[in-house]
Amino acid sequence: MSSRTLNQPSDLFDAIRDRLLEEILNIDVDDYNEFGSREVGAAGQAGEILIEFERVPGLPRNHAGQFGFEAAITLHCVVGRQRHRAPLEAINLAAAVQRVATDCVWGLPPTQIEAPEGLRSEPSFFKDGAGGYEAWGVSFTQCFWIGPELVEEDPVTTALPQIAWNIDDSLNTDDESVYEPLP
Repeated sequence: MSSRTLNQPSDLFDAIRDRLLEEILNIDVDDYNEFGSREVGAAGQAGEILIEFERVPGLPRNHAGQFGFEAAITLHCVVGRQRHRAPLEAINLAAAVQRVATDCVWGLPPTQIEAPEGLRSEPSFFKDGAGGYEAWGVSFTQCFWIGPELVEEDPVTTALPQIAWNIDDSLNTDDESVYEPLP
């Protein structure tokens, strides 16, 4: 089991980033909100993945009392247009990301996160010109729960007394002598 836990939504962002960096070689992974702060396609990079949390509505608490969320996430796979076959490389990067994301809980405890649902890949955005790029987005929703478990585990009960009796309307059920222990 993973030593990572989800204590806040940004922990999911960090887990996604770390897993993508482990699984896909020669890429950068950044926050979608930081896009544009530098040129796409840094020297030696096959592409860049931008993590976008589009919306994160709440869910009811889970069985352990943790607060839940259902995040709509897009992983934008961006390739600089200076690459030889940028449109195809963007599709290839999106396919690699989709393979990683399928059934992925990003190294987080499965009690705190469910596998992605509605996984799909489609053109994302692009920009023409020398500093331009091609992009495909891998989108999905993923339910997760944050914080410590608030419900204690059920206590283990041992040595319960076993009692049996014959049901007879004429018996006085308040009389303890009519009860016999089971063998």
